[in-house]
Amino acid sequence: MRAPGDCIPCPTDKAECNGGNGIGPLPGYWRSSNVSSNFMKCPNPDVCLGWKEPDWDPKGSCAPGYTGVLCAECEPGFSLTGVAKCGLCPDLTSNIVKLSGMMVLIICLFSFMVRSTLNSAT
Repeated sequence: MRAPGDCIPCPTDKAECNGGNGIGPLPGYWRSSNVSSNFMKCPNPDVCLGWKEPDWDPKGSCAPGYTGVLCAECEPGFSLTGVAKCGLCPDLTSNIVKLSGMMVLIICLFSFMVRSTLNSAT
């Protein structure tokens, strides 16, 4: 409603309207506030869950791991894996193993290069 007793048509292709001010985005859409009539399509429609239980957030709910404008930001513990796509961050042990493996590979490569250079000099 824009004024008492004054209603506007519901954008049924983007929103669900339950009468009065009970309006929220459909899955795949998001809006900036509970008074905005501008419903925007999400860049990753699968993570914009729309107006649903139990929150009934008038801006729309995001899938786990997603937050922010158009559900395009990652929650803590998640990182971007593509355009508007988040993935769970690897655990500390996995990162240590990967980093150690890369260090061993670099040391072996440098050792091979030094040995090769010394052998070719004689």
